[in-house]
Amino acid sequence: MFYPMFSENIMPLFPENTPLMLIQCTSGSISGMTVAVITNPLDVLRANIQVRRIVGSYILAMKQLWAEEHFNIFKKGLSARITQSCISSAFIVAGYETLKRLSVSEEYRHTIKW
Repeated sequence: MFYPMFSENIMPLFPENTPLMLIQCTSGSISGMTVAVITNPLDVLRANIQVRRIVGSYILAMKQLWAEEHFNIFKKGLSARITQSCISSAFIVAGYETLKRLSVSEEYRHTIKW
């Protein structure tokens, strides 16, 4: 979802002769970081439910977590998640784009602008 959007928007920020793969890996890393920031509170909630064995509902667990942590639930463990998402997203994009280029039939390679 975020990868194509970031690819289009960061392309003008790079010099004209920058390899497209570098731009794509950069946009993959940025999109991975964005997803990590958005989903981190849910991951903190999930981890607390698993570790503390909070029984009941998600709302009960969220209330208990909010009472203890307040706004820290939005940043708790975020640096580790951002680092992991940034690195793994770059590798996934590099692998995906490489396989995509290798999969194009020889007769169509000249029609594609990489």
